[in-house]
Amino acid sequence: MKKMGLSTDSTLSATISSPAELSVSILNGDDENLYYLFEARGRQLIRPSKLVVEKRQQVLGDLGRIGILAVSAIDKKRVTECIEVAKIDDNAIVATRVGYERRSIPRYFVYGDGTVINSEAKLRVFSTVEHQDRIAKAGDLKAYEAGIAKVIRDQSVPITLFFYGLTPLVKPFAMGSGYKAENMMFELVGRTSTYKSALTCTLAASAWGKGHSSNGYARDWNMSEQKIEELFLDFNDHLLILDEATLAHSNEKTRADKILNTVHRLSSGQGRARSGVEHRDHSIAMLSTSNQPMHLILPASDDVKRALEVRLISFQLPTASSSFFETTPAGFETVDDAMSHIFKITEHNYGLLARAYIQDILQALSQDSEKVRSVLRGALEIFLKKICLESAGTDAVLYRRSQSFALSYATASLAFHLGTLEKKKMGPRQTGHRPCLAAIRQCFQTKWQRSSSSCLHDRHFELFR
Repeated sequence: MKKMGLSTDSTLSATISSPAELSVSILNGDDENLYYLFEARGRQLIRPSKLVVEKRQQVLGDLGRIGILAVSAIDKKRVTECIEVAKIDDNAIVATRVGYERRSIPRYFVYGDGTVINSEAKLRVFSTVEHQDRIAKAGDLKAYEAGIAKVIRDQSVPITLFFYGLTPLVKPFAMGSGYKAENMMFELVGRTSTYKSALTCTLAASAWGKGHSSNGYARDWNMSEQKIEELFLDFNDHLLILDEATLAHSNEKTRADKILNTVHRLSSGQGRARSGVEHRDHSIAMLSTSNQPMHLILPASDDVKRALEVRLISFQLPTASSSFFETTPAGFETVDDAMSHIFKITEHNYGLLARAYIQDILQALSQDSEKVRSVLRGALEIFLKKICLESAGTDAVLYRRSQSFALSYATASLAFHLGTLEKKKMGPRQTGHRPCLAAIRQCFQTKWQRSSSSCLHDRHFELFR
């Protein structure tokens, strides 16, 4: 496990450096605190100013991590002098939280593994976020895109889930375009052989990190409420996946209470932080799977059901023979063959797309932030117009639930606009159609086939209850 405050270079085998080679500067943190940066031979150590002031002996010992052994009185004096004359470096910052920099036009993004994606060459960003091996990357992005696209293009549920998983990356800028984004949960419900976990824990997760494995990107519900809420901070501006809701607790009532509380905390954007850590809000998208729809185990009061309707969207297969695929993907004999292809592609290619998309978004924001917002705003308007929900109207619940689908389409549109993904690979096979619009629209409209709006009855297939 990477130690907090160390750069990648600091993990190399130690080379003893003289305190005379040490340089010290003071940095501002994204948490409004000050930090000391210790550097020697290209290696860095970050320590909070409070620690440096109050526990100097501990800091002297920590310097061994960058090869500085301050043992003698002369060496300790030299280090102390460096600390006392340190000046603030305005071209560097300490990032203590995951996600985008908290600015209207962010310059960097701290990924879940602690690495920094930076669009400003002159800005040095030092992350104190601990490294997580399960949020890893490997392979080739083009091979990943081509392999995934063969299976999910024109498939309404898979492609919606795929782009929904990337919505946290555009949500802050869609909100800046007048869109009221909320933290939502999509739930896939079905028997074990329906590939519900494969579509979430493998397909959606592979854009961010390792696919479905014991040390993969996704977690499961078998943890305390406190731990789940800590994950809200760990996955800020990320996708959070919790597999198998039935593992939340063996007692059905306790499980229901736990899930309901999690959904409300998720939606509010507020959660309980770790002990000793200041309270922070979070912005995430969440995916879950279950053999049993959550609404069946939750309290039956109308108030609870209505509150849940605007926060949780369940994709439930109505029959044992139903599938989350409308048809067998082109080029494959069966859905099983298509999913085997997904497993093969994501085994060696993962954790690349989200990183590339973040880099492209940051670069585009630095060049023309209004253009980014304009693309998102236009896509949102197109989607809502297509489903006849340009405004909340008389069905506020339906309008709020449509937002995640609209944002999924906007996420795809911006990815194509920036060139992160290719339209010809991910878009519909029929020419003249907007990429992904028909598939994501169909996913939403099928779910709401009993809507009173006449616009929602042009084409439906029986997939969900």
